[in-house]
Amino acid sequence: MRGNKIRQKLCVVLLAGVLALSSSGCGAAAGSGVKKAGTYDPLPVYKYTFGLLGEDEMPVVMFGGPIDGFIMDGYKPETMINDNIYRYYKEAGVNGIVGTANWVNGDRLDEVTRILNYTEKYRINYVTFDTSLIWLNNADIPSLDDENVKQRLDFYEQYESFAGIYCQDEARMEYLDELAKAHQFVFDYNEKNGTNLIAYSNMHPYWTGSEVGYYSTDYTNKQYDYEMMIRGFMDKGKLPYLSYDRYSLLRSAGDDQPGTLDQEWFENLALIRGWAQEYQIPFWVCLPVGGWGALNKAPNEPEFQWLVNSALACGAKGIEYFPGVQPTSDDYMEVPNGELGLVAMDGQKTKYYYYSKNVTAQIRACQKYLMNAASVGILVDPASSPDSNISNDLPFQMPDGYTFLLDEFRELRSVSDNGLVGCFDYKGRTMLYVMNNTLEDEVDEVTLKFDGAYGYSVIQRGIVRSTTGKTLTLNLNGGEGALVLLK
Repeated sequence: MRGNKIRQKLCVVLLAGVLALSSSGCGAAAGSGVKKAGTYDPLPVYKYTFGLLGEDEMPVVMFGGPIDGFIMDGYKPETMINDNIYRYYKEAGVNGIVGTANWVNGDRLDEVTRILNYTEKYRINYVTFDTSLIWLNNADIPSLDDENVKQRLDFYEQYESFAGIYCQDEARMEYLDELAKAHQFVFDYNEKNGTNLIAYSNMHPYWTGSEVGYYSTDYTNKQYDYEMMIRGFMDKGKLPYLSYDRYSLLRSAGDDQPGTLDQEWFENLALIRGWAQEYQIPFWVCLPVGGWGALNKAPNEPEFQWLVNSALACGAKGIEYFPGVQPTSDDYMEVPNGELGLVAMDGQKTKYYYYSKNVTAQIRACQKYLMNAASVGILVDPASSPDSNISNDLPFQMPDGYTFLLDEFRELRSVSDNGLVGCFDYKGRTMLYVMNNTLEDEVDEVTLKFDGAYGYSVIQRGIVRSTTGKTLTLNLNGGEGALVLLK
């Protein structure tokens, strides 16, 4: 068995890993040839925050807000809009909600008022889907001088937690001109009122080849490829961030069996990262909170950690989840209660509440570094699993000098034992985001080898420690990440 793998239940492993923090990673005694790490010309950093968020606070945004009560298989909550739900969101590390389940078309304003009272209490950004303001392909974008528009926006502006307006999810090529007008509506409002509202739109994932016809409203229209879709979205939409969704964890058997990763996860990350760097904006990734349909597997905790941490290692400056509460439509309702969303149909916390709470504790401890660091590339143990397509050979032409996969990085020479390392410049210093690149429920000793002995600040599970050495060994659970800053 490669590495020093200890197969145990995750709850036991977490305790063991914490106890090991004080002893792992010491490759040399303090003072025994330890030298100062290099300083470099700082690289440009692109980040974006909105609403209540501070400039160094990473967005963790929930797509889809809770709704009023419904009936399904005996579950009949009076309403899902209650104090517990929003307290759970806050405890799970969520700092933004896109309220796509709460369409405001005149008869649901009371529902959104109650939501805003809770987001105000828990200091969570709320992005409204208000059809009286923006409703693509149904009516023209209104003028900010319209009296009805003024009254509606005055209503929202009573709440500090009102943070933006939903525009479109997974827009097709034919929507882009109208989408640009929707975004401009929000930009103009911000300029006029000195506000920091987000115009929220999310983009497609990459699907191999244009033969799928996925980027057009006409699925038989195969003339558009992914680069045309993304560049059109950015050139016309002019958002200060690039958000896309990718649900890459697939069922190989039942949800109680290990999942498989589709071969386009890292390829999609590499493409989006490259285009975001070219347009000098950050990118966000929307990830699944559960599984639905025939293909999407419900992630266990190592798989959930892996999805979040691999996005962070590749330079993501925001994480999004779908869904928050189990949706009440389509095949989502076929998923057993408690297996989809942070909150179940009966209003109780699911396992994903705890998964999110654990991983966002690490995000919050690291965010001042992650939000101010420039991604240079990733370095991978050649024998690392899962078997996925990590390469500089991409299906579209990237900007000159663009690199995704590195052979080494500054002082770092190699990583072994299932390791994947995100390589960053942090204000002219070397910063690494190290993860255990496995979907398995196991612990690996991930070892970094350097060109000399250095001092390191390590943040793991929200705990900060210091160590020195020519090598650094981290005991990481499956999918777990740790931040390393060279001194």
